[in-house]
Amino acid sequence: MGDEDMCKLVKEDGHPLRPFSSVEEHDETIIANWNKVVPKDAKVYVLGDIAQKKIDIAKIGRLNGSRKILIAGNHDIYPSSEYLKYFKDIRATHRLENGILMSHIPVHPSTFGKAHKVNVHGHIHDKRVRHDVDTSGTWEFIDFDKAIWHGNIDKRYFCVSCEHINYTPMELGAIEIEVFGLDSREKVLDELAKQAQKLDMGY
Repeated sequence: MGDEDMCKLVKEDGHPLRPFSSVEEHDETIIANWNKVVPKDAKVYVLGDIAQKKIDIAKIGRLNGSRKILIAGNHDIYPSSEYLKYFKDIRATHRLENGILMSHIPVHPSTFGKAHKVNVHGHIHDKRVRHDVDTSGTWEFIDFDKAIWHGNIDKRYFCVSCEHINYTPMELGAIEIEVFGLDSREKVLDELAKQAQKLDMGY
């Protein structure tokens, strides 16, 4: 919220990172999309970087959800008391019993094991984590389209940065379907596309 750079940054192809003409349009779109899909009594995990300026943290108060958990990001730099006005708790990471580990920044590959199977994260915007088999398991961030083209996305990572989820919160069940292979990727993406159409996103 309140980050004017989000409306100025461009991708490698020259297109805007986020298609908004102003930070006000950006913030109001996120708030409207959130409140269309999140019930007032919902539990919501927010994976960090919620506001650039302290004054904009208050916008969280306009979002539905009675049990918001903040997984702190690198830009969440203000005193905890500022966030606890709107969040039930603040955590560095959070692990679900099914092996999903939530974090803001993608975790190192060595983190994965019996307890941590999949990392749901933010931070890298339109990028995805790539597994480069030619260099024995090193990792790097690449553009989403390039990762799809080369077929080398590391499936242990699931990015929920706004650019990947149509600026709309994603239900945990849909993520579980995707990351644990309970359904096809195409069906999940189709559902996200339908969400965007219902919200009249226009892109």
